[in-house]
Amino acid sequence: MLRSRTIRAEIYSFDGEKDSYEQLRYHAASKLVIYKGHRAGKGSYYIYIGDIKIRFSDHQETSEQYNEPDYNIVNRKLKQEEIEEIRTRLSYPEYCKQRAFSLHVNTTIPKLKKILSANCYEDRVENHNYPNTTTKFIVVEQALKELRELGISDRIPIRQEMYSNEDYSGGYY
Repeated sequence: MLRSRTIRAEIYSFDGEKDSYEQLRYHAASKLVIYKGHRAGKGSYYIYIGDIKIRFSDHQETSEQYNEPDYNIVNRKLKQEEIEEIRTRLSYPEYCKQRAFSLHVNTTIPKLKKILSANCYEDRVENHNYPNTTTKFIVVEQALKELRELGISDRIPIRQEMYSNEDYSGGYY
């Protein structure tokens, strides 16, 4: 059975000491990259940040069904240099939902619509099961460029996270 939970875009806030998981979440939030955590049926924990795949486990073997992870962490924590390497690999996504982007630049969606050109928006099919339904997305690189030219440089980390947990007690839902 696969159980999942999605957290909508929200401002990242954490006041405690940042362990390796929190550091990864913060770096993802700083670049508007979706952070996905997945607990596999045999106990491994996977983190997907953009196209980076990190596996934490107490055993070396990985599933033959999937590609090898970029980082295979067995019986240890991530090293600080690995976290820094991951941070440098992260970049803004090509597209982003309007709510997450407006929170990231510390403004509102209506204000963004007034100050950004039409080149900063693109209608995209979000769910391919419904190909005739589109959602308006922000073209991130173009929008950031226009905002810099307008002197708007505030950037707030925004969490966009998804978690799933797999077990073998039945089917999927």
